[in-house]
Amino acid sequence: MHTLVITNDFPPNTGGIETFVAEMVNQFPPDEVTVLASTRAPFTAEQASRADAALPYQVVRHPARTLWPTRSMARFAAAIARGVQADAIWFGSAAPFALIARELSRRLGGVRIVATTHGHEVWWAAAPGTRQALRRIGDSVDVLTYLTDYTRQRIAKALSPAAAARMARLPGAVCLPAADAVRPPDSVPSAGPHPGAASANQEGAPSVAADAASPAPAPLTPGLPKAELSMPAPAPSPDGAGAREDGPVVLCVSRLVPRKGQDQLIRGWPEVVAAHPGARLVIAGAGPYGAKLRRMAAASPAASSIELTGRVEDARLAELYAAAAVFAMPCRSRLLNLEVEGLGIVYLEASAAGVPVVAGDSGGAPDAVLEGKTGFVVDGRRWQPAAARIIELLDNPAQAAAMGAAGREWVRRDWTWPSRYQTLSALLHPRASG
Repeated sequence: MHTLVITNDFPPNTGGIETFVAEMVNQFPPDEVTVLASTRAPFTAEQASRADAALPYQVVRHPARTLWPTRSMARFAAAIARGVQADAIWFGSAAPFALIARELSRRLGGVRIVATTHGHEVWWAAAPGTRQALRRIGDSVDVLTYLTDYTRQRIAKALSPAAAARMARLPGAVCLPAADAVRPPDSVPSAGPHPGAASANQEGAPSVAADAASPAPAPLTPGLPKAELSMPAPAPSPDGAGAREDGPVVLCVSRLVPRKGQDQLIRGWPEVVAAHPGARLVIAGAGPYGAKLRRMAAASPAASSIELTGRVEDARLAELYAAAAVFAMPCRSRLLNLEVEGLGIVYLEASAAGVPVVAGDSGGAPDAVLEGKTGFVVDGRRWQPAAARIIELLDNPAQAAAMGAAGREWVRRDWTWPSRYQTLSALLHPRASG
């Protein structure tokens, strides 16, 4: 058995789909998978090649910045598939490149094709032109996978009845962080000084795998010192007694785009600081909304307790999760519900690190939270609901710790990459799995 994975979204580029594809490919036996990927900006071919050289499986880079569904690209992909003797093809993201699936079937004959949908296929299913293209993809592949029931319902409307009936659930997962990068269940976010944070692992989830037999987490005092976070000096306390000590960290990790809701966190932050004067808001990530968010943060009455870190290297993300008292990303649907959150792996990453979450109610995001057990789902269109839930969690550290512990157990039980790989493998090679 050999699978050719075709994707525009692959490391060293970062993002939700990149993480999904890379973590899934990491589960394959290295000699049973080959990746065909584009060479996307901002990385050069040389930089991509260096990253690929560290991987245990073969990666073939096409020089194009984006793989478009053209006939010449189909010829190229078919040649790679023949060369590695692939009997199955997985499109890491269905739209748009899986439009070549029919041509690949014609050229290769007998190859099984699975294509995975994420969040952007929801608006493909609703918009004229792309709706027909998505229907064509559904009719050209053996299985079209979906992340959540919400995305399935929206996408299935664009498909033929036969293609909709063949859909299969394939959500993301997370890697459990090492024991020393997890907030232990009995730890309490403190407004006092924090001596440091655990050593870092990897992003995607903070990813040094820990199996069910891992030892109990070592004691960890949550929070990062200002030197680690490059935070501005704390504001003076109201009684003039000097600067406040470092307080609890509220963390948001995501691309900086309007849908993610970082702007609502900034709008509501003065209210959080009024209730918890030592609290700090840390927004990690990069994206086109960054300049506006920085202007909003600078103009906030609570500006001294807000930091936008920019893009964070993989090795730092586990530290940030371990430092957080609360994780919040109040995402919202936009453009008449054409732009939605597909799932929101970052919520599960936070849960894996033992951190309670505040999620928005866009698209499939609620599927990443057990309401009232691992966190809360709020209306992301207004800043008040997220601020109220953040304050509630900071007011009740025992409740927050219990939610964090419940989230980690839920992720350990239901959201691991090995189990997701077994699902994908069965879809790609049904005879072998049966």
